Amino acid sequence: MLDENFQHRLPYYFAYRMLPSCFFGYPEFPRKIRFYPDELTGWLTFLWARLERELPPELHAPMEGVTITAHRLGGEILVLFIQMPPPKQDLEVHFIALVYSTPLRYFTLGQGMSFPGERPRQTIREVLCDGSHGPRGICFIPDRTEFARELCKLLELGDSCDDVSDAEVRGMAPVLFADLSEEYKSSSTTQATENRLAQMRPKCWWEFWK
Repeated sequence: MLDENFQHRLPYYFAYRMLPSCFFGYPEFPRKIRFYPDELTGWLTFLWARLERELPPELHAPMEGVTITAHRLGGEILVLFIQMPPPKQDLEVHFIALVYSTPLRYFTLGQGMSFPGERPRQTIREVLCDGSHGPRGICFIPDRTEFARELCKLLELGDSCDDVSDAEVRGMAPVLFADLSEEYKSSSTTQATENRLAQMRPKCWWEFWK
């Protein structure tokens, strides 16, 4: 359980502030799949380094083990899974899922809140385009396959998660660009966000960003 003096580390700010703000707020960022994986990997490194400049040294963490893999959920929707460094604190994440649906969606699988002596729970959270985030489910183990299975349920897709090659991801870009352009022009993202907010319980004080 977090006390009033608790401070999140860099991986938390990366997963819940920096990356979602780019994914939702900067139209060019999702389009980085045109040059997948090199340019997207470079952007993740750039964003991590930027946080290192903004946060005090005691909150830094090495960017070790961060990888990106591409998959197709339910045979339909492209998702990029970003594996993060192993969590060291509550609410740090094992995986981030960038879901290329219409509208875009962003999920994390991370270490949930726990009391001293209690075994940490692995919770799925959704981050919305307004920056808020809330719980959407649990995983019994911090595993990408289990995470993908739960995402298929949340997105009401078939229970499959197929690997997608780098070339296939780049080949999807023209179609996805058209869909994403319409999303940024319309209010559908806002309405979808409001609908999902209604499904989430109000956040407790310790769940707000510090």
